[in-house]
Amino acid sequence: MKQAYIIPIAFLIVFAACKKENENPFDSVSSSQVGNTIDTTSRYSITGLHKNIFLPKCAMSACHGGTFEPDFRTVSSTYNTLVYAPVVKNTLGNSFTYRVIPFDRQNSWLIHRLTVDDSLILRMPIYTTPLSNEEMSEVYTWIDKGAKDVNGQTPLKPNENPKIHGYNCFDSNGKRIDSIRLNNSSPFAMPKNQNVSFLVFITDDLTPKQNLLDGHMLFSSDPNNFNNAVRVNSSYVSGPTYWGWMLNFNTNQFQSGQTIYFRYYTRDPDHTQLSEYPVSNSYSYTKNYFSFTIQ
Repeated sequence: MKQAYIIPIAFLIVFAACKKENENPFDSVSSSQVGNTIDTTSRYSITGLHKNIFLPKCAMSACHGGTFEPDFRTVSSTYNTLVYAPVVKNTLGNSFTYRVIPFDRQNSWLIHRLTVDDSLILRMPIYTTPLSNEEMSEVYTWIDKGAKDVNGQTPLKPNENPKIHGYNCFDSNGKRIDSIRLNNSSPFAMPKNQNVSFLVFITDDLTPKQNLLDGHMLFSSDPNNFNNAVRVNSSYVSGPTYWGWMLNFNTNQFQSGQTIYFRYYTRDPDHTQLSEYPVSNSYSYTKNYFSFTIQ
């Protein structure tokens, strides 16, 4: 079964500027500023939860002390990696979307992690005793009342356009060919006069992938000019071999030795502007990765 959910390591490289050691990136993310007095006493506030539960029980260096999210080192990092933060380690059925959903404890992944213990996903916190009934009541109350930030505000549900992460390309025999390249910053070898397929990897924060709109790919011999590009529309496939947005075309429309660059476009029903990747100001190695040379 060729799901081929493979994204090259080159696209996981993070370029970091020189920063103070142990600097917390989430501390620069501010909550809404409305002039309210920050509640530092209530056990049912995010500050109280951080002080009494998340910091002493969860923010250990090998766990949620900056090693991976949620990040419980500070109130700011706690809030910004919990509320409407996407779930990474999900159930087998991908039952959860966000770690905390205001007013909705049942569908908040945090509650599942704090209450459910099974062989696949251990109950949190792992290295100390589970939260008491009183502590769980404090977490429940915070979520039930809107998971408010330090200023007493409940955030709006995010709604972003789809994110385009990468692709795989297959020849007419179903063999993956986008890996046939010198390195991840060079075009891959594309066979001449052959039907090929692209499977594009996309995520959206609210819209199921099959309901995305206007999916298509543009092909151009110029990495920065797609005004007169060849367009191929994509369609959603759901098995038995592939799942996701796929497009098919024959390479006979391109010349041997020609290097072709491509970009993918799509949107969700709540946006009119298309998501695009790569974009004109993408790094050159990204544009080269999204290219092929006709053999």
